[in-house]
Amino acid sequence: MELEFALPESAAEEIALPYRLEVAKNPQGEGTSGGGTVTPDELIVIDWEPLILAVLNGVQTGKSAGVLSAAFHNTLVETLVAVAKRVSLERVVLTGGCFQNKYLTERAIERLRSEGFRPYWHQRVPPNDGGIALGQIVAAAGVLLRSNP
Repeated sequence: MELEFALPESAAEEIALPYRLEVAKNPQGEGTSGGGTVTPDELIVIDWEPLILAVLNGVQTGKSAGVLSAAFHNTLVETLVAVAKRVSLERVVLTGGCFQNKYLTERAIERLRSEGFRPYWHQRVPPNDGGIALGQIVAAAGVLLRSNP
């Protein structure tokens, strides 16, 4: 949340390019398809080291919190797009507490659409614990309905 609040008022994507981040298949090479996309049983590995080092370097060189935050957010979005490309499925679901972050959600939707994906995101149910609780209620109701027709 602090990183989201550090975003400048202006369009963050215009002031900070994303950091370099590596998206790779299983580093051991086991079970990889060998092509550009991955199969459902393959592991995708994201190397976060370049991002962490770039942020630390930015702090040491005096970059503003706003620029660092924008670059960090843009890196997350570009990583999401890179993974979507590797998986190569048209539909991408954005869920989890991080998608309470307005900038991250809006930018991810925008970038995914620009790359031809169909993003889905929470609009009536919160993406965090409230959504999990609702899912648990729906699952329990399904079990009860099956056992008491």
